[in-house]
This record gives sequence, structure tokens and C-alpha cells, in this order.
Amino acid sequence: MAKGLLVVSTIASAGAVSCTGSGDPVITQDVCYAGSAGALGLKENVKVRIHSFVAGTVGLDITGDGITGFQCLSKTGKKSGQDVTVDFGNDGCLPSGIVVSSVKYCSDDDSISVTVKDTAVPLPISAKLTKASCSATLPSMFDDFKADYGKVYNGKEDLARERVFNSNIELIKASNRVNTEFTLGVNQFADLTKEEFAAQYLQRKPKTAAAVPVLGVHKWDGSQLDTAVDWSTKGAVTQVKDQGQCGGCWAFAATAGLEGANFVSTGKLTSLAEQQFLDCDKTDQGCGGGLEYDGWDFFKSSNLPICTEASYPYRGKNGVCTQSSCSPGIPAGAISGVTHVGTSANDLMSAVTQQPISIGIQADQGAFQLYNGGILTGKCGRTLDHSVLLVGYEQGSYWKVKNSWGASWGENGYIRMTQTGDECGVYDDASYPSVAAAETMV
Repeated sequence: MAKGLLVVSTIASAGAVSCTGSGDPVITQDVCYAGSAGALGLKENVKVRIHSFVAGTVGLDITGDGITGFQCLSKTGKKSGQDVTVDFGNDGCLPSGIVVSSVKYCSDDDSISVTVKDTAVPLPISAKLTKASCSATLPSMFDDFKADYGKVYNGKEDLARERVFNSNIELIKASNRVNTEFTLGVNQFADLTKEEFAAQYLQRKPKTAAAVPVLGVHKWDGSQLDTAVDWSTKGAVTQVKDQGQCGGCWAFAATAGLEGANFVSTGKLTSLAEQQFLDCDKTDQGCGGGLEYDGWDFFKSSNLPICTEASYPYRGKNGVCTQSSCSPGIPAGAISGVTHVGTSANDLMSAVTQQPISIGIQADQGAFQLYNGGILTGKCGRTLDHSVLLVGYEQGSYWKVKNSWGASWGENGYIRMTQTGDECGVYDDASYPSVAAAETMV
């Protein structure tokens, strides 16, 4: 994950820099230090230009360029050991809500540490600055974003993407100022509009009735529910995967559901091939969209095995079916059916107590696109456009969901979603396959 400076986070931030030694820099001409730090992918680049450093006083400039940006020139600091107390005055060089809380000169390694606080990101983070050219300009946060994520644009597209990126930064800042349960941050989707994001990544088909032999609808039987469940800690869930720019979320939810069902049945965790679903399942539309249980139906009715991911690797685009040469991860005939889940919280908690559950959600809101951590709250609709894997819950608090956008998104590829009401349609189209153990197959 890219690092950033002025952000509140559920992850650990850079702590206060410990400085040793007592020497002062010898300043015969201006000396400059530059660097950056942070969290949630929001980066602030900081430069300190020292004009003088003698007799307990410091003359300096401090400049920041990133999530907020500031420029404070010709400031005076009082030195006490390694600490420099800077008088920023009332000239407005620090924007409202920004505080440069400390400056340290670390004589042991000739560096500067600057700690900044922001009302939008109440976690103070220290940037360690090292010697730099005084003529060098600080990169913008968009420059940092492009470098961090390997983004390359052509011509006018660069300016257009920067405008979208800056708009998303303002959305992140506004959300983090008012939401205490979750945080937003910069990720690989920060250069996309909400509409572009939905068109590229959210391609779940409308709900259908699966033709797989339905074993019934799972309903809560009134028994006491576990306080918490998490299949990702029980060996039933594979590593977080990345669908890339293919609208194949349904294929990832299909394999994830089968991986969990196979683990429950056999005690073995095998990573299965999403690419096989994209290439071979002709009842769905590959990267153009589909439904996880329609995929289970196809392989059940066709009496075909499910390939291992290692033998049928993911390419992120539609291709020609080549399953005849793959290694089976689930043998032909092992999918015995599908169970749909009732549309209440208790139904869903009861079901996921037994095994991981594939679900549909609505994920076309900015909060989901730029989610970084915490429990996602607020209204997000029930028009299901994305398929994911429900791996557990904490009763009365959140659902824990595995996504397919890589481990740099969210909480290492997962999201916690509020259990308050049917937000994002979590209850509306949940299902799971049944997989027979080899010794029980006829």
C-alpha cells in the first residue's frame, strides 16, 4: 500500500522520531531537507529549508505539498536540544485545521523530523526528512500516486485523470472528517469516477433462480448463534485475489464459495480457477458479468471438474476454454447442489456458521470504492452489482467480507460492513454450494 502523511488510519503510523546526539548543523548557506510519510495512501511531501541554526535559534521555511499543502516562509524557531519550537504567526501559511506540532533536528544522522496533524486525519504522523537539493520541487500527491501504482497516461488524459483524482481526494477528506467508524484512502481506484469504477469492476448479473438441484432455503432454526465467526482464521479461505480490469467478480465469488465448501467437506483448501469460469461457463458472460450460482449450475449440469488455479492461471480477460489439460481441484460430479439463504440477519449468521457464503452487494458508492478500513456504515443501496464472499461476523457489529480487488484495497483485501439493517443488500442474494467428499460420491 502506498504511504501518506495526513490521514487517520486503523493501521499503525510512524511514531515520533527518536533523536540522539547534541550537535548542531554547521550552516554556512541554506541547507534543505525533504521527505514524506503517511498512511491510507495519502502522502504529504515536506521540505524544510534552514537559513540559520545558531545560539538557540533557527531560521527556516517549511513547505508541504500533498493532501493539504502549505508554505510557511521566513519562520523563527527556538531550539531546545533536538526540539525546535516554530512560531508560525498569524499570516495564514498553515491552512485551517493544519498544525505542524513538532520539528526536530536529529544530529545523529543529520535529518529533520516534522510531525503534522490535520482535522481531517486526526492521527499525527512524522515525516523524516533527509538532505535534498534546495532547488528541487516537491512532487504532487498525484505524482506520488502515479509512481506508487505504476499509472501511465497519454497526453490530455493525464490532466483529466488528475482532476478525477483531486475530486476523490476531496471526497476522502470530507468523509474522514465526519465518519468515525471507517476511513477512506487512496488506492488503485482513486483516478476513476464512480461511473467508470462501476462499469469496469461491478458486473454482477440480476438475481436468477439457479437450476442446480436446490437443497432448500437455509433458515435460522432458533438455536443460539455464535457471538463471532471468522472462516479466514480457520484455513477455509484462500489468499485475497485480484480480478483486475475484468468484471468477473462473480467468478471469484464462485470459486471462493467452492473453496470454502470443499474445505468443510474434505478438510483441504485448494485454490480454484476463476479463469476456467470466465472461459468455459457459457451461461455467464465472462468479464461482462455473471452470477456465482449460475456458474455452479453450469459445472454441475455439465459434469465437469473444477480446475486448480495453478493449472489454469488467471489472465483477467475472456479466453478459449482449455480445461481438458488442467488438474482437477474438485472432481466432476462433486457439486451436489446449492442452498439459498433466507433474507434476515439471523438466517445469514446461521448459514455462515456452517461455511463461507457467497453474496451479492451494491458497491457502486464512493465509500466502497475508496474504502480503507473500519466498519462501513451509512446508506449504500440494494441494487446488487458485485459478488463477494462472506467469511464471518461479529454479532451486533459487522459482517466480514473477502473482496477480489487485491490485498492493497481495504483491510488487506477485506471489508467489515455494518450489521445495522440490510445495508448494501447483504441479505438479499446469499447462497452456498455443497461439495461431496470423494468417499461419499457414487
